[in-house]
Amino acid sequence: MRQILGSTLLILLLGSFIGLIAGSIGTGASTTQTYNVTFMEHGLPSGTMWSVTFNGQTKNSTSNEIVFQVQGASYSSFSIPNVGNYIPTPSNGQVFVNSSLSINVTFALPFVKLVIVKLVVLQQSTGASVTELQPGTSYVVGVEVQNQGNVNALTEVNETVLYNGKVVTSDVPIASIAPGASETLSFIWTPSTAGIYTFLVNVKANPNISVSETYPLYVGVSPVNVYNVSFVQTGLPAGTQWSVTLNGTTKSSTSNMITFQVPAGTYTYSVQNVTGYLSKDVTGEVTVKNSSVTVQITFLPLVFKPVATLLVSYNGQEVTQLQTNITYDLIVTVKNEGNTSGQGYVLVIASQGSTTVLNKALNYTLKPGQAENFTLLFNLNSTQPLSIKVSTYSLTPKGEVPVYNSSSQFTVVQQPTTTKTTTTNTSTSTTNTTKTTTTNTSTSTTTNTTTPSPKPSSGSSNTLLIVGIVVVVVVIIAVAVIFLKRK
Repeated sequence: MRQILGSTLLILLLGSFIGLIAGSIGTGASTTQTYNVTFMEHGLPSGTMWSVTFNGQTKNSTSNEIVFQVQGASYSSFSIPNVGNYIPTPSNGQVFVNSSLSINVTFALPFVKLVIVKLVVLQQSTGASVTELQPGTSYVVGVEVQNQGNVNALTEVNETVLYNGKVVTSDVPIASIAPGASETLSFIWTPSTAGIYTFLVNVKANPNISVSETYPLYVGVSPVNVYNVSFVQTGLPAGTQWSVTLNGTTKSSTSNMITFQVPAGTYTYSVQNVTGYLSKDVTGEVTVKNSSVTVQITFLPLVFKPVATLLVSYNGQEVTQLQTNITYDLIVTVKNEGNTSGQGYVLVIASQGSTTVLNKALNYTLKPGQAENFTLLFNLNSTQPLSIKVSTYSLTPKGEVPVYNSSSQFTVVQQPTTTKTTTTNTSTSTTNTTKTTTTNTSTSTTTNTTTPSPKPSSGSSNTLLIVGIVVVVVVIIAVAVIFLKRK
């Protein structure tokens, strides 16, 4: 009986132990975590079908995301095919999944984007990077170029070393750079003399890709004793290429700054012309004394600006009020107040109401600051105000362009009229056999006058009186004769 009871108890204990182990295993399996890996699409037209293969499983979608689930932490690989002409970035890869994560996928049409990452100068014998080169030692000189596009780029790099503006050596290494990859394109150079050299780099690839950069190369000169001379331009549209030459070395840029590295000293510089613009300071001098120097360069648009002024003169004197029936000089002066030469014409129109007095176009060719005078004659018959308009035009390859206009108005009055008067005094005296006659005459003319009726002179009155007396006497005598006869 005791044996049976002991065996039963042993079986129950073993069963409980096995149950506990099984329960533990079951509980551990149920705690394995699930992670989401989400691929987010950018760049495709809305509604375009795209796909991702992740750990051998492929999913498609017309939305902008595709989601996979991963049980527990693991390394997973993926690949994304092109969609028509659209290329994905990244197109494949591997990720370690220990939490939910998102992967951005950008689709774009084929393009190449090359970036100059850095200057590479290595001592050929050791492969060590150097900043100060020594004459007679050979170096690997070049640049690291990265392709940030989505297709392979067959790249050539024009690399030129100059000293005081003269070419010392040049080479054109070529390489095919995969999307996202970087390549160092270089050549072997052995400098012969000490000095600060200029390394010009121009990276080219199809289609029409060109990237440039300039670096100083210090041969037998410590960079510690070299200072920056920076030229900063204003006035040019963003992205416009401009150039500066300092001490025989020319650099170009599409940014607003060009920098040279030189030891202490005095240097001359010149600024090259930019189509359509002119630098206020074409040449100059800069002195470097133990510190960097900045030179401001201002570009002004090339402008042909003919400005006109006018005056009216009579007998060499300027007049502001005009009279009828007098010939005046209209003097028009055109001056180029721009900063470039040009040609054009000035249009002069003078009118009184609806009557045109002058309508004349006069051609000119003027340098900056140059002026030209034109003289026109005119005569007025009306007292209406005179209006004179002067307009200047510039002749360009695209046609004539109006530049400047002004107008002036003058009052006009009637010319004063003259008066004509004639007076004659005659006196006669006679003595014995001598007769003297004196006549004084003065003449003036006046229009619109009335001449009064002449009054009788004293000589005429005496004659009439004598005639009257004779008539009276004759009448009295005739009356007396008739009376005597009747008696």
